[in-house]
Amino acid sequence: MAKKKSRAYEGTEVPISRSRAEIERLLRKWGVTALSWVDDYETGMVVLRFRWKSDPDDKIGYTARFTIHVPSDEELEKLAIDKRSGNFSEKKMARLRKSRGKRQHRLLLYLIKTQLEAIEDGIMLPEQVFMSWIEDETGMTLFDRMLPELKQISGAPEQKALEASDA
Repeated sequence: MAKKKSRAYEGTEVPISRSRAEIERLLRKWGVTALSWVDDYETGMVVLRFRWKSDPDDKIGYTARFTIHVPSDEELEKLAIDKRSGNFSEKKMARLRKSRGKRQHRLLLYLIKTQLEAIEDGIMLPEQVFMSWIEDETGMTLFDRMLPELKQISGAPEQKALEASDA
């Protein structure tokens, strides 16, 4: 039987507060002008928003919004079933609750860290890196605005086959 692959940061013991502090430190060092976290316990969503200016003359700048899902008790209950007995395990549930959100915050930290390094090394512009997460004047991300029209904007997949000559 094939061994199940572990996922990045699965089982991390790093507290959420430490991951958030590292994210804030990275973003402040990069030059954000505002940053906020919102925890919505009812929906299990965590939102990170930050604003930066693309140049010193920019009066407003851009606001980026990252949303991560933190599993609810209901979702964790499904995972707390003992595979051998098929019964709900209080011990497993307690372990899952204790680790809830830690992995997602570590992933967000390293996603942002990698993106900022790509910017610093000149591989990409900040607008390219954060474009999907930039909010418009209504609070909608550019990704959410563009997704319904993405195939039309990019051209139908059958029209653009990847060929060796394109490389």
